[in-house]
Amino acid sequence: MAIAFSALATAGTIEVEVDGELLTVEFVPGVSTALGSESIPDGEDRGSARVTDENGSLVAFDTPFWFAVAAFRPDATIIQ
Repeated sequence: MAIAFSALATAGTIEVEVDGELLTVEFVPGVSTALGSESIPDGEDRGSARVTDENGSLVAFDTPFWFAVAAFRPDATIIQ
């Protein structure tokens, strides 16, 4: 499953079910990018994500580039 950051930033929180487990994906502001600026602190706030299970425990996840999702997980469910 892949969730577009733009969708997550707009919603704030998205609940998804993966392999029968309910997960909560939250947008976390305050993570900047160096794209478009000369330094990360001056960059645009792109945010990040936090994923927790029903018990509130953190769940490991990754943030691949879209082309990698398309190439290696063409059957992935994408939330936009």
